[in-house]
Amino acid sequence: MLLNIFITLSAIALSFTTTARTIKVPIIDKRLTFATDLVSKLILSDSHYTITQPYKHFKEVEHSRVLNDMRNKKIDLFLSMTNKEYEEEFQAIYIPVYRGLLGMRIPIIKRSNTDLLKDVKNLHDLKSFKAGQGRHWSDTKILQHNNLPTISEIKYSNLFNMLHAGRFDYFPRGIHEAWSEVEDRPTLGLAVDQHILLWYPAPMYIFVRKNDKKLVQHLNQRFEKIIKNGEFNNMFYNDINIQTALKKGNLKKRTIIKLDVPFTSEFTPTHRPELWVSTAENINPIFIAESP
Repeated sequence: MLLNIFITLSAIALSFTTTARTIKVPIIDKRLTFATDLVSKLILSDSHYTITQPYKHFKEVEHSRVLNDMRNKKIDLFLSMTNKEYEEEFQAIYIPVYRGLLGMRIPIIKRSNTDLLKDVKNLHDLKSFKAGQGRHWSDTKILQHNNLPTISEIKYSNLFNMLHAGRFDYFPRGIHEAWSEVEDRPTLGLAVDQHILLWYPAPMYIFVRKNDKKLVQHLNQRFEKIIKNGEFNNMFYNDINIQTALKKGNLKKRTIIKLDVPFTSEFTPTHRPELWVSTAENINPIFIAESP
């Protein structure tokens, strides 16, 4: 009798183990420590799932490849700032991963001209300078939508060299990205601008294939759970890159230029303030520049 019970339990355990699904997650960006930890927590909170990282041996992967791999089922999800095309083709998990922090953009400039943007007080002033951005980034469409001169490039790493060479004047980055990117490239003579901040509603979402309903349900349920129990907030504010950004950003003394976005989904959770960085707490600008 005991032997039969043991055999039955062993069979159940083996079946449970062998049916665990491996989720292919394309995270290679070391700057996105919070996103990496968050996705792992969401997926691995259920023993029905494990994780593999197909790009773990790559230093850089172009976003166009990520999209193609998603369509061809070589990966199971990706993270990106949202846009209309992504939300039409894929299923977004409508919780902003970085709590809207990606929409706070601080320019990287050349160290030899740290006061380049000192006199920029509004969108009109900023149009006198050329920005650099990734060709397939949602940010690029936002800058172009606001008629800001923009030079685009496919490879992310090339943009820093192009800035160094004077191909454009500034490279807007998320406030949790700028300082580490400059520190990682000491020979290029770059610096983080201290004068302005571009601000637009730009949530980064996790995107899943629309027919992958079980994974969509799992991610939504686990996300809501860690929001409710406070883990989401704790992870966010304990991340070293986010701490550095909020500390060094000096947001209260910057001229903040609000940009319009070409697409805002009806599903954007603007009715849930607990999902966003509080502008009341983190931004108290001396001047917010609207479009003239």
